[in-house]
Amino acid sequence: MLVWLTCQFFIMRNTTLLFLFLLQCMVSFAQKHDYQWIMGYKSDFSNPYFGKFVIDFNFRPPRIDTIRTNMNFSGFQVSCCDSSGALLFYSNGVKIYNKNHQLMENGNQLNPGSLADWQLDKGYSLGYAGLVVPAPGKSNQYYMIHVGLEYTGSYKVNPLYYTTVDMNTNGGLGKVVAKNVVLDTGDFTTTVAVKHGNGRDWWIITAVANTGLQKVYLIDPSGIHPALVQDIGTVPAFPPESAGLCFVSPNGNYYTRGQAIDGIRIMDFNRCTGELGNLRFIPKNNNMAGWIYSPDSRFEFIQNTRFVGQIDIEELDAHAYLDTIVHTDYWPDHFPPFYTLTGWSMMGPDQKVYSNSIVTTANLNVTNSPNLPGGACDFQLHGLIVPRYIDAPCFNLPNYRLGAWENSPCDTIPLVLGNFGFETTRYDAARWQPETQKRQRTIPLFQDTQNKAGEPESRENDPLNPLTRLIQSMNAENAKENKEIDHDK
Repeated sequence: MLVWLTCQFFIMRNTTLLFLFLLQCMVSFAQKHDYQWIMGYKSDFSNPYFGKFVIDFNFRPPRIDTIRTNMNFSGFQVSCCDSSGALLFYSNGVKIYNKNHQLMENGNQLNPGSLADWQLDKGYSLGYAGLVVPAPGKSNQYYMIHVGLEYTGSYKVNPLYYTTVDMNTNGGLGKVVAKNVVLDTGDFTTTVAVKHGNGRDWWIITAVANTGLQKVYLIDPSGIHPALVQDIGTVPAFPPESAGLCFVSPNGNYYTRGQAIDGIRIMDFNRCTGELGNLRFIPKNNNMAGWIYSPDSRFEFIQNTRFVGQIDIEELDAHAYLDTIVHTDYWPDHFPPFYTLTGWSMMGPDQKVYSNSIVTTANLNVTNSPNLPGGACDFQLHGLIVPRYIDAPCFNLPNYRLGAWENSPCDTIPLVLGNFGFETTRYDAARWQPETQKRQRTIPLFQDTQNKAGEPESRENDPLNPLTRLIQSMNAENAKENKEIDHDK
């Protein structure tokens, strides 16, 4: 009996240890690389609205803490955590700092050139210009994909770089082991990343501005491969194209290439082959400048500085219907008053969409239920108040938790026990027939009829604009004074 009880004890203990070990293995694959956002403005600590803070999504709701760092942001923003959500490093496009808010070894002189030299202390001024992906098959190594900005009579986004960070060195503080390696040259639009259909590798997608060319680069355990080049067959009508942004849907099935003064192009993306197809062009409406997908990839939110609209991606075969969600209220923020607008967006790990105001404010707009249609999405202007001013741009965040494309030709790599921390998507072979790839359709865009207010023609004429109200008040006072003077005469 004693022997039996002893055996049972060891079995139970070892089973518990095995469970804890497996649980730790699963947690280590949770892919929380985007769980801490380092944000802020200048590092003049004498001003209560300057300085930096972190939005930490390891807590629900996210916790906001001020931090002390002398790194300034002026557009370029990158922040990277390990798979458990612990901060590893962050960058302003000129320097890379480690988790202790100190310069990482060899982490200076990114994006070499006159612009970086001029903005050495300010930070690189190009927004959405960098992203980070874990290096496939290489433990604790990361690729930072970033672009330069050069001037040759006019500005163009060139070249396309990558920088490699190895976190296995310096006691976990990391080291830059390869820096400013030129991946390609040209004139590029926004660069985005999406998980390969096998759930391990990555695709990097960009476009050659003012042409019909798309370039797609594969990252696998052997490194970054030369571009797969595809001509989508349409050239933007109103260059320069760099005024718009590009995004990929969270499920990896859709890619948007946008331009503020022309329109947006929505394409299907094949996560196995890197192929783009089924092009749908939506003409310009109300100076569209920013867009982002809902977490379930059903809706696309389109916005400029004054309104946010929503398009149902599943209805594009029939029409594009823009449902106006909200108009900005120009809410004044601190002193001097910077007014809340609607601007660029990023997807939070909590499945909410966070949007900046284009201008410097101490708040973010929040869409609390972006998977729901119309007003049910619960868009809240200045829904998240933060302790310091935010510089205008946002993070360029891949969906780190996207897993394998189930039942696809490349769904062959077993990655994670129980697929913990990943979301898989279903492969639809019918979408990738050759005739589907060649279709190019212009989709008429219809404005919603529910929101009768419509968009103000200009900010100056907007009755909600505090500046307009002030001017109107001053004009009324002047008219009153002039009337009294005339009466005295």
